[in-house]
Amino acid sequence: MVQINPYHKFQQAPMQCLYLTWGEISAVMSDELTKLLSRRIEADAAREYLQCWVLQLFMNPLTPDELEKVFDYAGADEWDREQNYYEDGKVMELCEALCGKIINKHLPFKLADKCQDEKGVWFISYVGAIDRIQIPIPGGVSLCAELFIDTEYPGINLFLRKPGEIDKALCFAEHNPSKPPGKEVCIGVYAENMDDPVYYESYNDPQQESPNN
Repeated sequence: MVQINPYHKFQQAPMQCLYLTWGEISAVMSDELTKLLSRRIEADAAREYLQCWVLQLFMNPLTPDELEKVFDYAGADEWDREQNYYEDGKVMELCEALCGKIINKHLPFKLADKCQDEKGVWFISYVGAIDRIQIPIPGGVSLCAELFIDTEYPGINLFLRKPGEIDKALCFAEHNPSKPPGKEVCIGVYAENMDDPVYYESYNDPQQESPNN
Protein backbone atom coordinates (compact mmCIF):
# COMPACT_ATOMS: atom_id res chain seq x y z
CA MET A 1 0.00 0.00 0.00
CA VAL A 2 2.73 2.45 0.92
CA GLN A 3 6.48 2.68 0.52
CA ILE A 4 8.63 3.75 3.48
CA ASN A 5 12.18 4.84 2.68
CA PRO A 6 13.86 5.81 5.97
CA TYR A 7 17.12 7.69 6.44
CA HIS A 8 17.95 8.64 2.87
CA LYS A 9 20.12 11.67 2.16
CA PHE A 10 18.76 14.68 0.29
CA GLN A 11 20.86 17.83 0.20
CA GLN A 12 22.81 16.52 3.23
CA ALA A 13 19.59 16.26 5.29
CA PRO A 14 18.48 12.94 6.86
CA MET A 15 15.07 12.10 5.45
CA GLN A 16 12.11 9.78 5.93
CA CYS A 17 9.50 9.40 3.21
CA LEU A 18 6.11 7.79 2.86
CA TYR A 19 4.42 7.55 -0.55
CA LEU A 20 0.64 7.64 -1.00
CA THR A 21 -1.09 7.28 -4.35
CA TRP A 22 -3.90 9.65 -5.32
CA GLY A 23 -6.36 6.84 -4.59
CA GLU A 24 -4.89 6.26 -1.13
CA ILE A 25 -5.00 9.98 -0.33
CA SER A 26 -8.62 10.10 -1.50
CA ALA A 27 -9.50 7.13 0.73
CA VAL A 28 -7.78 8.58 3.83
CA MET A 29 -9.40 12.00 3.38
CA SER A 30 -12.83 10.51 2.65
CA ASP A 31 -12.69 8.47 5.85
CA GLU A 32 -11.40 11.39 7.95
CA LEU A 33 -14.07 13.80 6.69
CA THR A 34 -16.81 11.17 7.05
CA LYS A 35 -15.91 10.57 10.72
CA LEU A 36 -15.52 14.27 11.45
CA LEU A 37 -18.76 15.45 9.80
CA SER A 38 -20.92 12.38 10.57
CA ARG A 39 -22.01 11.92 6.96
CA ARG A 40 -20.49 10.09 4.02
CA ILE A 41 -17.98 12.22 2.11
CA GLU A 42 -16.49 11.04 -1.19
CA ALA A 43 -13.29 13.02 -1.79
CA ASP A 44 -11.03 12.87 -4.83
CA ALA A 45 -7.38 13.96 -4.59
CA ALA A 46 -6.10 15.27 -7.89
CA ARG A 47 -3.03 17.01 -9.29
CA GLU A 48 -3.98 20.57 -10.23
CA TYR A 49 -0.64 22.00 -11.41
CA LEU A 50 2.93 20.69 -11.62
CA GLN A 51 3.60 21.50 -7.94
CA CYS A 52 0.06 21.72 -6.57
CA TRP A 53 -2.79 19.33 -5.79
CA VAL A 54 -6.28 19.69 -4.31
CA LEU A 55 -8.99 17.56 -2.75
CA GLN A 56 -12.13 17.75 -4.88
CA LEU A 57 -15.53 17.47 -3.18
CA PHE A 58 -17.82 17.71 -6.21
CA MET A 59 -19.96 14.74 -5.14
CA ASN A 60 -20.29 15.86 -1.50
CA PRO A 61 -19.54 19.58 -1.12
CA LEU A 62 -19.17 20.98 2.39
CA THR A 63 -21.13 23.79 3.98
CA PRO A 64 -19.22 26.77 5.46
CA ASP A 65 -20.03 25.45 8.95
CA GLU A 66 -18.56 22.05 8.07
CA LEU A 67 -15.48 23.79 6.70
CA GLU A 68 -15.03 25.47 10.08
CA LYS A 69 -15.04 22.03 11.72
CA VAL A 70 -12.34 20.91 9.28
CA PHE A 71 -10.28 24.02 10.12
CA ASP A 72 -10.50 23.26 13.84
CA TYR A 73 -9.68 19.57 13.37
CA ALA A 74 -6.65 20.29 11.16
CA GLY A 75 -5.35 23.15 13.31
CA ALA A 76 -5.61 25.50 10.34
CA ASP A 77 -3.58 28.72 10.26
CA GLU A 78 -4.42 31.99 8.47
CA TRP A 79 -2.91 30.74 5.21
CA ASP A 80 -5.11 27.62 5.21
CA ARG A 81 -8.20 29.71 5.87
CA GLU A 82 -7.39 32.18 3.09
CA GLN A 83 -6.81 29.38 0.60
CA ASN A 84 -10.16 27.75 1.49
CA TYR A 85 -12.26 30.81 2.27
CA TYR A 86 -15.94 30.58 1.35
CA GLU A 87 -18.21 33.35 2.57
CA ASP A 88 -21.28 31.41 1.53
CA GLY A 89 -22.30 28.63 -0.82
CA LYS A 90 -20.83 25.17 -1.26
CA VAL A 91 -17.20 24.24 -0.54
CA MET A 92 -16.10 22.25 -3.58
CA GLU A 93 -12.44 21.59 -2.75
CA LEU A 94 -9.79 21.75 -0.02
CA CYS A 95 -6.25 22.99 -0.59
CA GLU A 96 -3.10 20.88 -0.40
CA ALA A 97 -1.78 22.53 2.78
CA LEU A 98 -4.98 21.84 4.73
CA CYS A 99 -5.14 18.22 3.54
CA GLY A 100 -1.49 17.75 4.46
CA LYS A 101 -2.24 18.69 8.08
CA ILE A 102 -4.98 16.07 8.26
CA ILE A 103 -2.87 13.35 6.61
CA ASN A 104 -0.04 14.28 8.99
CA LYS A 105 -2.11 12.73 11.80
CA HIS A 106 -1.56 9.30 10.16
CA LEU A 107 2.17 9.57 9.46
CA PRO A 108 4.85 7.88 11.62
CA PHE A 109 6.75 11.18 11.60
CA LYS A 110 6.06 14.90 11.65
CA LEU A 111 5.45 16.20 8.13
CA ALA A 112 8.03 18.70 6.88
CA ASP A 113 7.54 18.71 3.10
CA LYS A 114 5.61 17.16 0.21
CA CYS A 115 6.64 16.23 -3.33
CA GLN A 116 4.13 15.01 -5.91
CA ASP A 117 4.34 13.14 -9.19
CA GLU A 118 1.80 11.79 -11.67
CA LYS A 119 0.68 8.94 -9.41
CA GLY A 120 0.75 10.41 -5.91
CA VAL A 121 2.62 12.32 -3.23
CA TRP A 122 5.79 11.78 -1.20
CA PHE A 123 5.29 12.95 2.40
CA ILE A 124 8.69 13.84 3.84
CA SER A 125 10.38 14.42 7.19
CA TYR A 126 13.90 15.87 7.37
CA VAL A 127 14.54 14.99 11.03
CA GLY A 128 16.40 11.73 10.37
CA ALA A 129 14.79 9.71 13.16
CA ILE A 130 11.25 8.67 14.00
CA ASP A 131 9.90 11.73 15.81
CA ARG A 132 6.40 10.45 16.56
CA ILE A 133 5.17 7.43 18.51
CA GLN A 134 1.53 6.39 18.57
CA ILE A 135 0.25 3.65 20.90
CA PRO A 136 -3.38 2.43 20.68
CA ILE A 137 -5.12 2.15 24.06
CA PRO A 138 -8.65 0.96 25.00
CA GLY A 139 -11.57 3.15 24.01
CA GLY A 140 -10.54 3.80 20.41
CA VAL A 141 -7.92 6.34 21.53
CA SER A 142 -4.18 6.52 20.88
CA LEU A 143 -1.53 7.89 23.23
CA CYS A 144 0.93 9.90 21.14
CA ALA A 145 4.37 11.38 21.72
CA GLU A 146 5.80 13.93 19.31
CA LEU A 147 9.26 15.49 19.18
CA PHE A 148 9.89 19.16 18.41
CA ILE A 149 13.55 19.49 17.47
CA ASP A 150 14.03 22.41 15.10
CA THR A 151 12.49 25.06 17.39
CA GLU A 152 13.67 27.54 20.01
CA TYR A 153 12.06 25.33 22.66
CA PRO A 154 12.93 21.72 21.72
CA GLY A 155 10.91 19.16 23.62
CA ILE A 156 8.45 16.26 23.70
CA ASN A 157 4.66 16.59 23.69
CA LEU A 158 2.21 13.92 24.85
CA PHE A 159 -1.40 13.99 23.65
CA LEU A 160 -4.49 11.84 23.07
CA ARG A 161 -5.73 11.21 19.55
CA LYS A 162 -9.14 9.91 18.52
CA PRO A 163 -10.32 9.64 14.89
CA GLY A 164 -12.59 12.52 13.93
CA GLU A 165 -11.69 14.62 16.97
CA ILE A 166 -9.18 17.36 17.73
CA ASP A 167 -6.02 16.12 19.47
CA LYS A 168 -6.05 16.65 23.25
CA ALA A 169 -2.80 17.84 24.84
CA LEU A 170 -1.72 16.03 28.03
CA CYS A 171 1.73 17.30 29.02
CA PHE A 172 5.16 18.22 27.68
CA ALA A 173 8.82 18.56 28.65
CA GLU A 174 10.97 21.18 26.94
CA HIS A 175 14.23 23.10 27.06
CA ASN A 176 13.42 26.75 27.84
CA PRO A 177 16.45 28.93 27.04
CA SER A 178 14.93 31.92 28.89
CA LYS A 179 15.28 30.13 32.25
CA PRO A 180 18.37 30.60 34.49
CA PRO A 181 21.30 28.20 33.98
CA GLY A 182 20.54 24.77 35.39
CA LYS A 183 16.77 25.32 35.27
CA GLU A 184 16.17 25.20 31.51
CA VAL A 185 14.39 21.82 31.51
CA CYS A 186 10.71 22.54 32.18
CA ILE A 187 7.49 20.50 32.50
CA GLY A 188 3.99 21.57 31.51
CA VAL A 189 0.68 19.82 32.27
CA TYR A 190 -2.77 20.39 30.75
CA ALA A 191 -6.26 19.76 32.09
CA GLU A 192 -9.17 18.59 29.95
CA ASN A 193 -10.82 21.37 27.91
CA MET A 194 -8.06 23.86 28.85
CA ASP A 195 -6.00 25.43 26.05
CA ASP A 196 -3.19 26.68 28.31
CA PRO A 197 -1.11 24.58 30.73
CA VAL A 198 -2.41 24.47 34.30
CA TYR A 199 1.12 23.73 35.55
CA TYR A 200 4.49 24.88 34.19
CA GLU A 201 7.70 24.80 36.23
CA SER A 202 11.40 24.03 35.95
CA TYR A 203 12.11 20.34 36.55
CA ASN A 204 15.03 21.14 38.86
CA ASP A 205 13.67 24.24 40.58
CA PRO A 206 14.87 24.04 44.20
CA GLN A 207 11.75 25.94 45.32
CA GLN A 208 9.58 22.92 44.44
CA GLU A 209 9.03 20.67 47.47
CA SER A 210 9.97 17.02 47.19
CA PRO A 211 7.07 14.52 47.55
CA ASN A 212 9.10 12.91 50.35
CA ASN A 213 9.23 16.13 52.41
